[in-house]
Amino acid sequence: MSRGLGKIERAIAAAIAANLDIDRFGLGTVFITSDALVWEIYQPEEERRYYTVNGWKPSLAQRKAVTRAMHSFVRKHQQYSLTGGQGRRELYLYDAADPLSATWAKLNAERRQRNPICLQDAKAFLERAAV
Repeated sequence: MSRGLGKIERAIAAAIAANLDIDRFGLGTVFITSDALVWEIYQPEEERRYYTVNGWKPSLAQRKAVTRAMHSFVRKHQQYSLTGGQGRRELYLYDAADPLSATWAKLNAERRQRNPICLQDAKAFLERAAV
């Protein structure tokens, strides 16, 4: 999966692998946000070590680089899709074949508040829709 990918695209592939490996619910959902990727890739090392923010914010160029890399990754791997990302809103990468992942991403993209919808709420919404 990492052949011909840049630094940011390799980080996206690693985040997908981590989501699938660490999934304690056994659901195998892929749900990655552009903001989480920017912080994971560009946050200074000393900030990560002490789990503090100290006023560091990613630049516009860093955010744009991650957004472009997400679009490039989706073009290379068609099983994944993007939603959101209009204006200053986050861009969500999800597995289009997984209904739970797709529902989770769509619910968060439609929501205009800062607090995201958790996985259990998305699962409950999907179960209610099936009934």
